[in-house]
Amino acid sequence: MFPIQLDILLDADRPDQVRSIFTPVACPQGVNPASAIRQTKNGMEVDLLVSPGSGRSEVQTIDPWRKRLVVKLIAPPEKGEANQELESLLTNFFGARTEVIRGHANRMKTVLVASSKESILTKLEGLNAGP
Repeated sequence: MFPIQLDILLDADRPDQVRSIFTPVACPQGVNPASAIRQTKNGMEVDLLVSPGSGRSEVQTIDPWRKRLVVKLIAPPEKGEANQELESLLTNFFGARTEVIRGHANRMKTVLVASSKESILTKLEGLNAGP
């Protein structure tokens, strides 16, 4: 969710008519990717915000307010299908084995990635840089 700005426009010729315009407000720049990861003895934990049942599967960016990596999935949240797709997508993205360790039945999940902090940060910083 992103904040919006509400502008109310008055028409001088028709004072009885009021128009509202909703304008998206830019998110804060410079979100630190390290805010979504933690090092453990088994690898790196990455906090996620997952949207199953989306139009396509993709790793997006870090949500600046929740401090979570946003991931969209095609699979529905039924019978573990979304979790399987998530593990496969992130394994390809990070180039290392990935496993959901918390939030199996929740949109907010934590995955364990068998990779170094530097490798994960490099991938996540690439997301914030854009295309």
